Formats: sequence, C-alpha cells, structure tokens
Amino acid sequence: MDLGVYHNSPANCIKIRIIKRPIHGLGFHLKNENNSAVVAGLIAGCEAEKSNLIRIGDRITAVNSISVENMPFEQVLAILGKVPVETPVILLLKGPQNCRTHLVTTFAPDGSPVTIRHTESINQISVNGLQPDTRQAGNPKNGPPMNLAAFGNELQERLSRIEEFIQGTCRVLNAVNTAPVAPEASIVHTKSVLGVQGGRGEEQVVVSPRKGHNLNDDISDNVRMNGPVPRAVYSAVTSIIPSKTGDNDDDGMGKTVHLDNLSTGFNQLAARRGSRLEPELALHLEALRLRSPSPTLVNRKYVKLRNVMDGKTAMDTLHRAHSESVGCNHHRCTASLMNTAKPQNSQARSKEEVLILAKDFIRQYFESIKRLNTPAHETRWAEVEAQIRACGSYEFKEQELTFAAKTAWRNSQRCIGRIQWSKLQVFDSRFTDTPRTMFQALLNHIKYSTNRGNIRSAITIFKQRNNPEQDYRIWNAQLIRYAGYRQEDGSIIGDPASVEFTEVCQKLGWKGPGGRFDVLPIMVSANGQDPELFDLPREVVLEVQIKHAEYTKLENLGLKWYAVPAVSNMTFDVGGVFFPAVAFSGWYMNTEIARDFCDTGRYNLLEDVASVFGFDSTRVSSLWKDQTFLELNKAILHSFQTANVTVVDHHSASESFMKHVENEQKLRGGCPADWVWIVPPLGGSLLPVFHQEMLNYKLSPCYDYQEEAWRVHIWKKDKNKSSNRNSMKRKFGFREIARAVKFSAKLMSKALARRIRATIIYATETGKSEKYARTLFDVFKYGFDVNVISAENYDLTHLEHEALILVVTSTFGNGDPPDNGKDFASYLHQLSCPDDTTSKAVPTYSRVTHPLSTQRPSIQAAEAPQIGMMDLGGPLGNVRYAVFGLGSSSYPHFCAFAHYVDQALNKLGAECILPIHTGDELCGQDQSFKKWAPEVFRMACDVFCLGDDVNMADAKAAFFQGDSSWTRGRYRIRTVTGGVAEDMQTALAATHNKTILTCTLSERKNLQSAQSNRQTVLIHLDSAEDLSYVPGDHVALFAQNDPALVSALLERLSIKVSPSPVQMEVLVEKPAVGGSNKTWCPMERLPSVPLNVIFSSLLDITTPPSQMLLENLASLAADPDEQERLIVLSKNTEAYETWKRFNWPTLIEVLEEFPSIEMDPTLLLVELPLLQPRFYSISSSPLVSVRQVHATVGIVTYQTKNGNGPLHRGVCSSYLSKHPIGEKVYCYLRSAPGFRLPEKISIPIYLIGAGTGIAPFRSFWQHLLHTYLANPTGRKPEITIVFGCRNQKMDHIYKQEIEDLQKYGLLRKLHLALSREPGVPKTYVQDVIPLIGETLHTDIFTRGAHIYVCGDVGMAAGVHDAIKNVIVARGQTEMEAENVLDSLRSGDRYHEDIFGNYNMASGLQ
Repeated sequence: MDLGVYHNSPANCIKIRIIKRPIHGLGFHLKNENNSAVVAGLIAGCEAEKSNLIRIGDRITAVNSISVENMPFEQVLAILGKVPVETPVILLLKGPQNCRTHLVTTFAPDGSPVTIRHTESINQISVNGLQPDTRQAGNPKNGPPMNLAAFGNELQERLSRIEEFIQGTCRVLNAVNTAPVAPEASIVHTKSVLGVQGGRGEEQVVVSPRKGHNLNDDISDNVRMNGPVPRAVYSAVTSIIPSKTGDNDDDGMGKTVHLDNLSTGFNQLAARRGSRLEPELALHLEALRLRSPSPTLVNRKYVKLRNVMDGKTAMDTLHRAHSESVGCNHHRCTASLMNTAKPQNSQARSKEEVLILAKDFIRQYFESIKRLNTPAHETRWAEVEAQIRACGSYEFKEQELTFAAKTAWRNSQRCIGRIQWSKLQVFDSRFTDTPRTMFQALLNHIKYSTNRGNIRSAITIFKQRNNPEQDYRIWNAQLIRYAGYRQEDGSIIGDPASVEFTEVCQKLGWKGPGGRFDVLPIMVSANGQDPELFDLPREVVLEVQIKHAEYTKLENLGLKWYAVPAVSNMTFDVGGVFFPAVAFSGWYMNTEIARDFCDTGRYNLLEDVASVFGFDSTRVSSLWKDQTFLELNKAILHSFQTANVTVVDHHSASESFMKHVENEQKLRGGCPADWVWIVPPLGGSLLPVFHQEMLNYKLSPCYDYQEEAWRVHIWKKDKNKSSNRNSMKRKFGFREIARAVKFSAKLMSKALARRIRATIIYATETGKSEKYARTLFDVFKYGFDVNVISAENYDLTHLEHEALILVVTSTFGNGDPPDNGKDFASYLHQLSCPDDTTSKAVPTYSRVTHPLSTQRPSIQAAEAPQIGMMDLGGPLGNVRYAVFGLGSSSYPHFCAFAHYVDQALNKLGAECILPIHTGDELCGQDQSFKKWAPEVFRMACDVFCLGDDVNMADAKAAFFQGDSSWTRGRYRIRTVTGGVAEDMQTALAATHNKTILTCTLSERKNLQSAQSNRQTVLIHLDSAEDLSYVPGDHVALFAQNDPALVSALLERLSIKVSPSPVQMEVLVEKPAVGGSNKTWCPMERLPSVPLNVIFSSLLDITTPPSQMLLENLASLAADPDEQERLIVLSKNTEAYETWKRFNWPTLIEVLEEFPSIEMDPTLLLVELPLLQPRFYSISSSPLVSVRQVHATVGIVTYQTKNGNGPLHRGVCSSYLSKHPIGEKVYCYLRSAPGFRLPEKISIPIYLIGAGTGIAPFRSFWQHLLHTYLANPTGRKPEITIVFGCRNQKMDHIYKQEIEDLQKYGLLRKLHLALSREPGVPKTYVQDVIPLIGETLHTDIFTRGAHIYVCGDVGMAAGVHDAIKNVIVARGQTEMEAENVLDSLRSGDRYHEDIFGNYNMASGLQ
C-alpha cells in the first residue's frame, strides 16, 4: 500500500496521504454532522483501515490542500468523488475535541519504521479510572494517611507522567504488533514531549522530562534495583528517569528506579513526612505496576547486529523481552566471566512475583499455540492465579512443561546446538518421590539418550520447588562423569573437576577403583532428605576409546570418553517456579572433549599427547600446542565416527548456529547469544560465528546455575559417622544391578505410565478405525501412557508436544478424510503449507505420492552418528509416528487420506518409526492390522528404549484378550426393568456422534419405465425447519435391516421380542483397598433400547463377518470340523477372501452354514459393526425448497454364488422402496467441498455421469435454472451433459427436466451413451469423450471449464483416462497430461463424486 504520512500539521490535526482504489474508494464512510464531513465507519480490509491512522469521528478539514472545513457536506463529497482512482489523496484530519492528535514514528520488531497515531486527552486521567482520594482520615498511631494530594501537585504530575508513559508505550507496542488503537482508549501525554533519541545502532521512544529536573529527587534514595529483574517487571521508568551512577554504588550497576519499588519509595517518603500511604494510592501504584497485559519491556529500542565478514545486518528486538540483567553496564563488561553473579534461585519467590511471571509464561504458551486471549487462555490463567493466591505456586500441565523445556533450550544463550531445540524429548518425572524412583528415571534417560550411539537430546524434570528445605536435587554435575581422586602429594588421578564431588561420594561410602576413568555414582536426594548413592550399571554407560587414524600410538594412552553429556546441576526456571532437579542431555562437539583432555584444570594431557604424536614441545613457537590440539580433535571425531556414536564437528556446529540465528531473526526478531561461549576454541576466524556480532541477554523460561547441592544441603544425619555412611551407600549385587537395568514389569508399568506419552488418533466413517484404535490401546498400555481419541475431539495444539502418535484412519470416497477427520486434515495442511492462500478449507488428498522413497529417513535407519545439524526438522521435529490406513482397493486412490497424513507428518519433521501400512477391506484387512499392531509396538519400544522392560508376551496376549476384545463371561445384557427406551433420533445421535435430523418421507416416484427390470426412485424428504446445504452435498440416510432377517436372527438366538430396553454391561476391574474389585459398568457403544431395535437399526447383520469375528465364532462351535473350518477362515486370508467373495454371506447365513455355533448374543453386540448410514448425492437445490431434500436412489438387488445363490437386497435402497409415505426418516447432511459449482455462472461446465450418477447434476441444473430465471438478462450457464444409461426409453431418467434446460437455452449439448440400446453399438460415457475432445480441450485451456464426474469407480477411471488421451492427442506427453489433470484437481476444476458397488466388492464385474 502506498501511504505517505506528513507530520507537520496544525494542532489536533494530522495530514496523511492515501490511495483511492477502484473498489471501495478511500475505504471509509462519511456522515453529515453539523454540516461537516465526519468519518462514520471504516470498510474492513481497505485503505483507511490498513493505514491504522483514520478513526471514526475524524473531521475532514482539507483535501489536497483545499480547505473544506466550512464547505457544505455535499460539496466535500463532490471533491472526493472527482479524485481519480489509483491516485493519492492528501487529507487533513481533525481529531476529537478536547484532545491533541499527532503522529509518531517508531520501529517494528524487525527495525522498520512504523507510524503510530496518538490521540491524547487534554485532561489528566489515571489508571483504570482510579482517582486520587483527597479524603483526610487520621490514625494517631500511624500518622495521618497520605494521599496524592499530600504529595503536592508536583508529585501528582510525576506519577501521572510515569503512568502516561506506560500507557502510551504499551499502546505503541500493541499498535505495532497487534490491533488498531480504539479511539476511546486515548493515550495521555499531557505533561511530556514524545521524541526520538538514541546512539549508534539503536533507537528508542522516550518521554523527556522537563529540562533540568530529575524525577528521582523526591523519591527515596534507598529505592534501587538489586539483583535480577523478572521479565514481567517493567523497567520503563529506567528509560525515562535515569539516576546518577557510580556514587556509593558498590556493584557498579547504578541506582535504577523500578516500578516494583514505587510503592516502597513513596512509603519511605511518606514515613519521613510523618504520614503513611493511603490505601487508594497503594492500589493506584499496584495498578500502574501491572498495567500492561504484555510483559514485554517497555524499552522500544533495537540493536543492529552486523556480520563483519559479509556486511549483512540484522535488527535485534527480542532483547526487549529479557528477564534479567546479564551483569554488564556502562562502566564494565562481564561477558568473559563464567558466572556474572551468585545464583539468586535458592529461595522460593513471593506470591506477587510468581503471579507476574506466571502470567507471562501462560501468555507465551497460549501465544505459541495461537490461542492468545481466547476463553481457553482466560480460563487457564484464572486456574493458575487461584492456585498461586492459595498456595504461592501452581502445577504445570504436561504440554506447558514440554513447551517450557524446549523454549528454555531455545533461550540458552551459551549453547551452539540450539537449532535442534524443537526435537527435545521431555520426560515428565514429577511423579517420582523417592531417590530410587529418581535414579530409575535417570537410568531410563541415559538409555533413551544413548540409543546405541545415535544420541538423542532429552530432558528429565523432577518435582518443582515449593519449599527450599524440601528440594529434590541431582548432586552430580553430569549424570555421567569420571571421578577425580586427590592424592597425598596433592596430585590428582582422574578428572580434577570432579574431585570435590568424588570426596562427597567417598564420605557417603563410595569406594572407586582409583583409576583415571571411573564413572561416578548417581547421587540424588528427595524431599530435602539426605542423598542416596546408586552405581550406574556398566552396560548403560556407552564409552568411546580414543584413537587416531594415523597416529596409532595414541591408543597407548588408554584415553576414552563417555558418549552422552548430560548436565544435571542446573535449575529450570519457568513461570516463577524453580525445578532444581533436571537432567538435560545433548551430544558432544569434538572441541568439548578435547578441552577436557587438554585444559590444565582438567586432565592436562596436552604434553603427553604431543609426545605420542612425536611433536617437539620444547619451543612454543613451533605451535606444537595448536598442532596437538588439532590432531586430538581429529582423533576424537574419528573415534566417535568409527564407533557409530553421534558427534558434531565445530565447523558444522558453527554453520548450524548461523542458520539458527537466521531462523530466529525471522521468527522472533533476535537470538540471545554469548559470543565468548558460542565461538568454539578451535578454528577462530575460520568459523562463521567468529565474525558475527551477538547480543547477550537472558529470556525466560531458562536453565540457570545454582549452588552445588552439597554446599547448601542441611544434613539430617551426621555424615561423618561410618554407620550412616554405610547406610547411605547403595551397593548392589548382580541381581540388583540387573533389576536396576531391567525394571520389573510391574514397576515399569507404573513408572512409564506417566513418562512416555502415546496418543492414538482415529478417523472413521464406519467405526472400523475406532475398533482398531482401541485394540491398539490394549497393546500399548503395557509400555506407554496411552490415550485413544477421535480426530475431531483431539486438541490439535498438542500435536507438536506429543512423543508418539499413532494414526488409524479410513478414507472416504475417492480420497477424502472421514467426517471426523476433516479438522485434523485442515490443521496438517495449514502447518505443512502455511503460505497457501487459497480459499480451500482442505487440500486434495487423492493425488498424494505414495512411494516411501520420498520420505525423510527415520533416525533409526539413517547413518546418524553425524547428526544432521542443518536438518531443521519442522514444528513436529520431536514427534514419532506411525500410520495405519483402511480402505477399499476398488477405489483408484486407495487409502489416499492415510497416505496424505503420513506424508504431511513427515514433511512437518516428524519421524516415522514404521512405514505406513494399509488394510484392504476387499483382501485381508483384519490380518493386515494383526500383523502391523505388534510390529509397531515393538518398534515404538525400541525407539524409546523400552524393549528390555516390557513383557512382549503379555502385550501380544492383550491384542487378543484386551479390554476391547470379547471373551465369554466378560459382558452381559441387562434388561432395564421399568426403563424407558431412548427415542430413535437420540439413540442414533449417541451411537454415531452426529446431529441427526428427523424428516418425513413425503413422496416416492419411480423414474424408470414400467417395462424396465430395474428400479430407480426419487424420494422427497421434508423437514420442519430450514436445511443448510448447497448443490453437490450429500445426505446420509439411516436405514433398517430387513425385518425377515432380524426375525430369523432373534429366533436363532432364542430371544423373544420385548419392548423393554436393555443395557449392555462390561465387567471392569477397579483398584480398591487391599487389591481390586470387579464391577459391572455400562458399555457406551450402544444406547438403552430394546434388543430387537439394536439388531434392526443399530447393528449391521448383512455384511460378511470379519476374520476377528470368525475367530470368536470358532470358540463357540461345538462341532470340531466346523471349528477347524472357522479357524482356517479366520487365519488364512486367501481362504477367507475366496469364501467371502463367493458367498457374500449375511450373519444368519453364516450361522446356517455352521449350525453348531452356540451363539452368545453379547458377542454380536460387541463385535458386529454398526449399521452405517448410506450416502446419497442430493438431487435438489435449496433455492427451490429450503425445507426439502431430494435423493435419487437405485434399488439394489443381486444374487451371490455367481448368480446361483440367494437373492440379496441393498439395505438402504430396499428400506426406502418400502418405507411408508408420511413416516419418519432419520438423516444428516454432509458437506462435499470438492464438488461445488464455479462462482461464475457463465463458466462452461461438463457433467459426466451414468445411471444414478446423474443425481448431483439435478441439483446443479435446478440451482442454475433458478438463478437464471431470477435474472434472465444476465449471462446464461453453459452446460454440457454426458449421460450414460442402458436404454433411453426405459432408463433415461430426468429426461423431461433436461429438455426443459434445452428450452431455456441453458443446455449447450446433451450426449447420450447407450450400452443396451437395440441396433446401437454399446457405448459408455468414456467413449463419448473423444467425440467432444476439441471443444473440451479448448474449454479447459482457454475458458477455465469445470469437469464433474459422478458414478462408480470404474466409470470414473475410464473418464479420467479418456480426458488424458484428449490432451495427449493434441501434442502433450502422457506425463504432461497427467500434470494438467492434477492441476485441475488442485485448482478445484476437476471434481469427482465416486462410489463403489457390490460387484466390485465381491470380485464380480
């Protein structure tokens, strides 16, 4: 947008330049107010609103330097109307009365200038409308109360000015980053002058005090800032009230007035005047301190950072959100100090400080999941606030803790490997409450991170601090570290950095072997108690022997190092809460290990290594130190690589960090970095990080240093007594160590139940995916904290924080997601295609690429010891996943949606632990799932290092005997005596989780000739209320099973029809004192209705039984031969498919074939699939009747056994053909966004269908005809119909309506394809396509034609190939033609509404 701004304007006026556009002009409405042109409204998305400088109520006083202030309103409109479009208009706008309006230029987070409008009231206002209380209420004991008036006008003015600055600057922030400023929330700057000042590389908006006046003078000299400042506590006053520095300044930081200290300062000043602070004034100051909802510091400056090598610059604005000082000031730089100040985190924070920091963190979290200021955000903050006010702290939700841990790594300014921050695996161990369970959690952490050398980053978090005297602590600096033994002569064997901790361990009874590389024990303490020691099993610690590829003598030194660097002595600071016991592990950079060997404060082996290498160490000028250090680094890289252990070299790490800085600059406006720590000790100016200017600041959440545990611990026992030392030491024999490595199944299930989260997401139309998902739950609960949930109920914001997700999904139609998977699909599309600006709600799934070679390699399969530091992963970089797809191979795009989910997750950075598996309902779907489920469970256990800790036999048994499977005696049917059955609408709604409509069958008309042996009917369904649908949508109709089949089944089950409702119940084992109790609980699958209603309306008794059901029937067969036959069918997929296709048996036919089955009705209620609604394309337009929907129904009949078996009827078509007129029909409407008419009525459309495939086209032509008749002078639609039927005299349905289209001139051409017409060659719709090829090709490529295909999958595939051949015949290759069709699909110009049929399902063609 071309927008110019002019700052030199009269008082309370602003002058702006704005472009007049062809549509909506200047983008605002005017009204006549006292014969003046006043802005009455802004048009959304237009120039005026985008400028954010024009407000409702502004008066136009000049247009292009022509004064219009005294002109009549009509004349002003005429002047504005004569302005040519696409030309600038200069407007002089006058703000509201009693205000001062002006423009200010500030800076956006990227450093670009932004113009902000300020409208300021001339009268003073106070925060939240609080007015100074001038009442005088005395208290002889405490002195008279002191209010604002007691301070005098001068202090009132200063307080107002501070208040005004906070308000104004926060409004600037909001205006830059979020929404326009509302005119009623004007900013007050009555006593200040807003200006711009700054030095090299930075600019800031400040409020300038009156010249020569120091606002600090009357505030107590004792008011100062000591220690770290929380992020959410504003330092705005520092910007506008600079205090003197250096005088009596023991820390050199200078005296800084802070909003937190205002109340204290005024209290002290009041005390000196013999008074006290008025409560209203205290409230006023507190409101001022907590003024802004955003905790961002009010400092509006940016810092320009330059890369001195390439000259590129970046503007860091993120530093404004720093949480505390890093220790530098104008007089000194502390950047090279290891720790700039003593840790200030040994005590719990006050409630007030926790409230501020918690609010900031909750804001960050909800901002990260794009739910800022939503009801969910407000509700969560209310919960947190209530907890803090009640007990001074609060509990984090698991997703919040995961976000915080990842963000803390992202904020770690001293870490060079942060590019992998989103892949951090977070282990929530807050449930552990003993040293032993802490050790077990740390042991699992080491095993997970080690991953056989393919190192993975992870963090384990223990309980938070509530009382410092009851802390949980890990006493080790690192989980794995070598001991250091101090000798009598002062020398040290081992690692000198570990000497002090080694001595602590020895005092507690640990006796190390005394070597150079002895792994220290784990020392942990729980709940403030004395610590306990635990030896690390040797097989858990992966070590690498250091050797050189050329200097083989290096092996003689016996050097080795551990593979996993796991820092464990830092505190995790988030949202005002400390977690003093955390263990964080990543992977090594070669120079870190080299320094451990060479630094004089560590092993100090530089000369020894040089001697082995044969370097001359007598002369420093020979650079032997540099050469030795370089060769040692090469040896470390070589050793780790040959051992297949992850390590990163300093060059790769530097390049990845530069990429991380680039990413962070785009995403957050900066990246905190400590140059001294980031630049590796080898390479110097050869590394890109060496030349990059960096800004060091501290953000929250963060990891921070803390005092060593042994220095601050208050011992509960005398640590010098040998008896206590022996009791502290945990010495294990072989069996105990084995148990420590391999947890018992019972303990592991308890520990892991709250550690590794696995979420099973299912999307289903028929309920089959849900059944598989619940079966999967029975298996995964043996090793994971598992949850199974429908895709529509899943909170999508949790996706990036999951550890493992398993997706079980079907595909609807020709590649679309099931109804309850649409939101999940849209979310994946938004994440994977954030730049997609099309209006499509969901993408096209049917043309996804299936080859697995296109996927990112799994970590398990990659040559991963050299970690892909430049692999940014994506938003799901820490997620592992697997997908199982259900579908029918009769459709050309088999399991397309499952493949889409698989590829979308992979594209978003998630790691696939097992390639996608699919189950074909036409060929062994159950067996495919039975094979996949145990395999994916084993792989998941392997990925999370649980393979040795899970009883695989029990897990496999659960697959067949889990909570979701049927076993005799586990279920019962209870008659609800005196109960009232649910009405059918309620029962269907509960069963299918849909909003069910109750309609009336008002008309049924046979569309075919009486001479035809086929029947197609048009049904009319009437509703009592308006229906919401558009042409192309579907209606889902609920049918009932054939009453004869239901009666036969009830008779076979020996069930008498009764009107009493029944309740299905399951026997559930629940924990109880001293053991467990078994109790009967309602089964939610089926509602409480009579048993005959369940079999007639809720369960499918006509579809051939699955292999799982046959396996259960085998257990009920009394005849051994029948039992063996059923077992073969349930296990042998080929035999089952042959039997199913030939017989296509109903349930009653199966029971007749195997008469010895002693049927248990509960088995059927548990295992039979639900009777699913049948989908029909709507054959009417809401423009014709908004309370009626039409459906075209072909009555289905067929014979099994190659035409020699019993006659079967379609469930729904048979039901609709016999259902009495005037009776209720239950249904719901389903949107079909991929089958819509084009927006422009004049675009050519081709309607291609056969038989009942013409059904949706009737809704199209009804809609177009009604639209045309409403405006007959407009452009006409151009409709081409290609319709296939057998015989035009008997099967040409809707012939009269098509002729009406011709009468009105809307039908461009009708092409009939007749397959059974006497004397005419057999012709199908795909055969007609070449005959209209020239016109079709022209319309596709030059006129934007839309193609609609409706019919069975065979016809649709034929039409697709025919159109492709038309394109190929006109000069393009087959690949180019296929790309054209793919482009038409993705552009919503090639539409398919495809269905299967019995012949394809049964193998008959």
